[in-house]
Order: sequence, then C-alpha cells, then structure tokens
Amino acid sequence: MQPVRLHEVVPLKLSIPSATHSLRPRIEGAIRNGEILVDRTISIASLTAGLEFVAQTDWSSILPYWIGLKELGNDRVTVNPIIEPQLRVELALSHLVRRPLSRPAQLVYEYFYEELKRSESEWERMLGQV
Repeated sequence: MQPVRLHEVVPLKLSIPSATHSLRPRIEGAIRNGEILVDRTISIASLTAGLEFVAQTDWSSILPYWIGLKELGNDRVTVNPIIEPQLRVELALSHLVRRPLSRPAQLVYEYFYEELKRSESEWERMLGQV
C-alpha cells in the first residue's frame, strides 16, 4: 500500500463508475483539470464486475476507502491510497418528513453509520503504517 499522487503516475487505463455514482463527477472533473492522467476510460456500472475487470487486466479504478479496505487481502489487486487529488464524497440520509424512519430502518442506519466510522478509523490506522 503506497500513497499516490495521480498526476505523477503514468496515464491510467481507468475503469470509472457509472454516471449515477457520486464519485463519477469528481473523477471526471479531476481528469479535465489534469489532476488524473488517463490513457483511456471505460465505465462499468457494477462494483463486483469492475473489481473483477481490474483484477484480470492492467486497468485501474478509483473506489471509496471502505472498498479498498475490503480488498487489502486480495492478492489480485493492489490498493493505493490517493493523496492527490482530494476526491471526497459526502453521504447523507434523506427521507420524507411526514414518514419518519421505522425502528428497523433506524437500526439499519445506525449500523451503517457505526460501520462507516469503524472503517474510517481502520483506514486512518492503515495509512499511519505506510
């Protein structure tokens, strides 16, 4: 796991998420601004298919840290934290005011939130070891 500045690496063959993914506009903006150098791109909608594609080819992908954490033990891919450009994604829970979350939905949200915090702490710990 070696931190990278994407404008300093050779132009990438980059698998990018579908247009509905929140990272897509940030990645495209960084490409337009020269912060990510690309040879060519391909859009793959499915995360599983995208990871399998990257594992079997010389292509790369930009994914959220919580996905990178899950792939750390995978010998078929290399996970490198991106230190430049900053590609942050904001997450939010939205629901209708007149329809509050049910208790099961609230529990799922709380589990997701705690898991996200745990993943972030683990990622920060891993970065500290690099």
